[in-house]
Amino acid sequence: MEELNKFHLDLSDKSKEYQVRYVYYVVALCTSAIGYAVYRTTGHSFSPILILLLLALVCLGLSIHIGLLFLRKTIYTIDTEMKFVQLQKGLENNPDSDGKKILTKMSVDTEFQLWKNQLMERGYLIWQSRLFLYGIILFVIWHLTEMYLIASK
Repeated sequence: MEELNKFHLDLSDKSKEYQVRYVYYVVALCTSAIGYAVYRTTGHSFSPILILLLLALVCLGLSIHIGLLFLRKTIYTIDTEMKFVQLQKGLENNPDSDGKKILTKMSVDTEFQLWKNQLMERGYLIWQSRLFLYGIILFVIWHLTEMYLIASK
């Protein structure tokens, strides 16, 4: 049983590590895309086609924001997990029934908070990915439209 718990913790840690890496990667890609869009449009006069680019940049910016929210929630979750482990150790080491009742209540509340955090993290990952893809698709549509307009002149 102890080995199974250790295996579960290792998998959980590895999963969290890859999720955080993914979020950093998407945030870096979004930031690069925004920088590139600013570079490409420097000196352009306003045209209605730039609305597509603006929508793409809004999606990419929101993707960055949600990614940062995910990272903040992940840090909070790790702190909550450490608190949960401390409460579990307190339950094992506390023979007093009154103290055990308090620690059990705190442990249940902390476990519920961990569950809520995991749901929020999952939602953040889904929306960050969606907004990133929407931003890239809009950026490509803008670029192809711009190329078409230049070629048709």
